[in-house]
Amino acid sequence: AAAAAAAAAPPLAGEALESAKAQSQVGIDKARAAYEAEKARKAAALERAREAKAREAEAAAAAAAAAPPLAGEALESAKAQSQVGIDKARAAYEAEKARKAAALERAREAKAREAEAAAAAAA
Repeated sequence: AAAAAAAAAPPLAGEALESAKAQSQVGIDKARAAYEAEKARKAAALERAREAKAREAEAAAAAAAAAPPLAGEALESAKAQSQVGIDKARAAYEAEKARKAAALERAREAKAREAEAAAAAAA
């Protein structure tokens, strides 16, 4: 219906055509300005993020340089805690692996039962 109304309308000419062109250009200019503003905003945000990351890296490096190296009992304690964490992670991985294997086996058994039932129904 809208296409038919547009087709039935006489083509723009003269002052009406110039006005439509001007309005169109104003819309294009507004869109271009909004695009450029958004582009500038994103660039500024990216620069702020880079600066923050650089500051964090500098602070971490300074903290690492200021911290005395571990030695003796503190070193052994840190190693033991690290090993405990590794053991927990390994146990969690193995448990998840076993859970997935059991689920796969249940799925295979269910599929085999369905195939047997379909074969029996077909016979």
